[in-house]
This record gives sequence, C-alpha cells and structure tokens, in this order.
Amino acid sequence: MSRWSGFRRREREHAAATKATLSGHLTTHCSGNACASSFGDTWFLARYLDRVSRELREAFEIQAKDKKCISDTSLSLSWNEYSFLLGELNRT
Repeated sequence: MSRWSGFRRREREHAAATKATLSGHLTTHCSGNACASSFGDTWFLARYLDRVSRELREAFEIQAKDKKCISDTSLSLSWNEYSFLLGELNRT
C-alpha cells in the first residue's frame, strides 16, 4: 500500500468514526459548535519517516493554528521549542 492510499484510508476511518461515536474529540467538538469536519479538504503538510519528527511537526502546526485547530497534540512544545521550529521552517 502506498503512503497516499494509507493516508486516504485513515482519512476515511476518521470520517466514519465521527459518525459512529459521540465520544471522539472531533465529534464532541462539532456537536457543540456550528462546524463540521472537512476530510475531503485534507492535504499533506510534510512527510517524515520517523514518528518523533511527525509528532513535532503536528505539535507545531496545531500550536500555530491556536484556536482555529480543534485537534490536540501528542506532545507539547515550549515557547522556545516552538520559536526554534518556526525559525527552521521559515529557512527552508
């Protein structure tokens, strides 16, 4: 299975989970607010081979979106860590 088909499979699983259970984070958020998930508009921000790199980028992106992002991170970044990553990503 290619990475792309794996990504789309996980996207379909997330979409189904939001309809199947009321206990999920996304479902809980959307049921209490006037919003909806838009899995069809999902795209890759970056590709990383190792879990730590993916989780760092995920934490950075979620922190950068602040209140516009309803997801939660697997790990937390300090302000110094966030600032460092911001500088590194702006250099590339």
